[in-house]
Amino acid sequence: MQKGMSEYHVDTQVSNLIGMDVQVRVGRSDMSTHPWFSRRMHRLLQKNSINCTLEEVPGKAHWWWDTAKENDGGALNNAVLLPALRE
Repeated sequence: MQKGMSEYHVDTQVSNLIGMDVQVRVGRSDMSTHPWFSRRMHRLLQKNSINCTLEEVPGKAHWWWDTAKENDGGALNNAVLLPALRE
């Protein structure tokens, strides 16, 4: 049973991110993976002195794509995470 639950023990993986900048980005209306899990990871990263930013995007669900033109939005492909897309 503990092996099956191990994927939820993110605290055991935090040390892998030491020395990295971490951007945690989640839709505030996510019903697949509740934002609580992102908040928890953010707290754990801060506790371990890892530079981390938490962004909860209002009105967005698990994996969003709000596009007006090709490759201009979504959870990952946007100006927040890809500075080269800034116009």
